[in-house]
Amino acid sequence: MTEVPQHDVAQSWSTDRNSRYDGRAGYREGFTLRMSPGERGCAMSHVRAWRRTAAGNRPVLILEDDAVPAKQFWKRLKRVVLAAAEQSADALYLGHIQGAPWRQRLAPGLYEAEYLWTTVAYVLWPQGAQKLLSVLPVDQPVDNFMAWQMSQRPWFVKSLGP
Repeated sequence: MTEVPQHDVAQSWSTDRNSRYDGRAGYREGFTLRMSPGERGCAMSHVRAWRRTAAGNRPVLILEDDAVPAKQFWKRLKRVVLAAAEQSADALYLGHIQGAPWRQRLAPGLYEAEYLWTTVAYVLWPQGAQKLLSVLPVDQPVDNFMAWQMSQRPWFVKSLGP
């Protein structure tokens, strides 16, 4: 397994960007927090997956070790991956916590996302992986980092929705 250089994941992070979407007490801007070993390890695992995806020519399903796919997951997956590919997706979130309203509805059950948390399950296309790698280091918990990239629109993310 390929090592991820320490400099690809920051030691600490600022709450400034994430606070624009997270209104909970304790998540306001102006704080610098230390990344926990678990947050850094999680980010390094995702960076490793991004590198493998960027080196290929097909989308890759990335599941965290605690992901538990629903019964209809595999049946629905092919349809939504094809629909997202038609929309030139860089990534397709299959599970999320929504931090902002949808930008637009693209198809039944498929939306363009502005800011989503969690990285439990997503499909990543090689061009999307390259975009993420081009903005390293991961300078906040990986789900916040990815959410910020989608909010700034260098990275076009689609998501399953209601």
